[in-house]
Amino acid sequence: MNAPPNNDVEQPFPPADRRRPGSTPPARRTLNDRLLAHLDSVFSPVIYRRRLCVAFGLMGLCLTQGAIGLFVGLYQHWGGWVLLALCALLAARAVIALRRLGAQAREHHRLRAVIRRGVPVTAYLVQANHALFSPGSDTLPCLVLFSFQPEVGGDAGYMRYLARRVFSLKNTEPEDDDARYVAELVTDEEAVPYRRRPLPLSTTDGSTVYAADLWVKRAYLKAGYLTTSTLPCIAEPGPSGGIELVPAWLFEEQNALATASASQASPQR
Repeated sequence: MNAPPNNDVEQPFPPADRRRPGSTPPARRTLNDRLLAHLDSVFSPVIYRRRLCVAFGLMGLCLTQGAIGLFVGLYQHWGGWVLLALCALLAARAVIALRRLGAQAREHHRLRAVIRRGVPVTAYLVQANHALFSPGSDTLPCLVLFSFQPEVGGDAGYMRYLARRVFSLKNTEPEDDDARYVAELVTDEEAVPYRRRPLPLSTTDGSTVYAADLWVKRAYLKAGYLTTSTLPCIAEPGPSGGIELVPAWLFEEQNALATASASQASPQR
């Protein structure tokens, strides 16, 4: 994995505004709702097609089995064996379609759960698969840092410094236990979905900062590849949970809506 680019921009999400405990800012609710709508628009046609494949496969299987019944006692006839082979093929295709449908439905449910419970965070790139820095089509992983503490996650300068500090320990063997833990964390390039690990407090000056494996969908990036070290994300609060990239166009629309709402809410002079 490679280090992030140097052409940094300001953090995508500004520090969260302070409201009463347990309340959710309207902008966050809107972002979650819009992201859920986008997710459903992507998954619904795929799941529908999978269901059609299963239905046609089972229908063909039933028809073939009925046709085979016409050849009972006549399996010496070549037509019976052809229908029997066709029946086996349709059964195999139906099973494959069912498995793919189940996988798609589980992924859709998992993503919806993350987005429903998640809050906006700014993820700061530590390292990424080298292919993500050039045009391509594959969804590939990267390692990011983020924090749910507004005063920490909203401090772009500090978070970028921390990301560089973590990356500098890659392929090293420090004597200090905490530094060695961070070195092992960044040296291990095998990404695990939704893995989240807290950095030692000695590394973060007492702040709670997480290192997370994030999968980057090319279609969600404005240029189709990484051009900045800050990424808008949705993450489930707490020491564990999922984190998902927010599409660039959706984030820009959300910022435009928030700006318009703030303008309308400001007192007229």
